[in-house]
Amino acid sequence: MVLVRSDFPVEDEGKRNGLLQKLVGEGKIVEVTVLGKKPLAYPIQKQKEGIYLVVRIEASDIRVSTIEKESRLTNEVLRYILINKKEGKRRA
Repeated sequence: MVLVRSDFPVEDEGKRNGLLQKLVGEGKIVEVTVLGKKPLAYPIQKQKEGIYLVVRIEASDIRVSTIEKESRLTNEVLRYILINKKEGKRRA
């Protein structure tokens, strides 16, 4: 999940996918869900609102540290969280 600045043009798929591809590097973006603009509980970098994006990626050998570094260095990204979801059998 990525929280971007409220003035970022998420409607423009080219800019949105360009930003996300820059973050994931060699990983493949499978699905992007825009949750929309929401008010923040506290200001982050003087922003009171942010746009939430849920991004599902596939990669055989992805370096989490690379994604974290790019996310920290990119001005449009306010916050991010990475979750490793492994495919497999579900327990009943």
